[in-house]
Amino acid sequence: MKKVLMVGFDPALVARSPEFKAAQMTPPDETLAALAREQERLRAAGFEVENLFLDLGETAESVVREKLRGQSFACINVGAGLRTNPRALLLFERIINAIHELAPASRICFNATAADVLAAFQRWT
Repeated sequence: MKKVLMVGFDPALVARSPEFKAAQMTPPDETLAALAREQERLRAAGFEVENLFLDLGETAESVVREKLRGQSFACINVGAGLRTNPRALLLFERIINAIHELAPASRICFNATAADVLAAFQRWT
């Protein structure tokens, strides 16, 4: 099994944050349900998948760095909520640079929705 990591904001935190709430397109329970379905598809396709839910910036980079120390992943997906929100641009850059520094052998992929993560991983593994 190929070990992969899904990195993104915790949907429940996004839903409660006035700063990020406007960017939340899908209610947290729907996002989590879609991610759970996608994880099942990933497992069925032969991937060992882990989620890494981040806060909205206070400790997010350190959480990613800690996760990557001592572990290796074939591919790391950085979620759309982190990538597409202009308020998260600096954090997105810091996360990408942390991945580049601590997991240089890992491929990086991006998804458009919670339902196309499998396709993103399949492109790069």
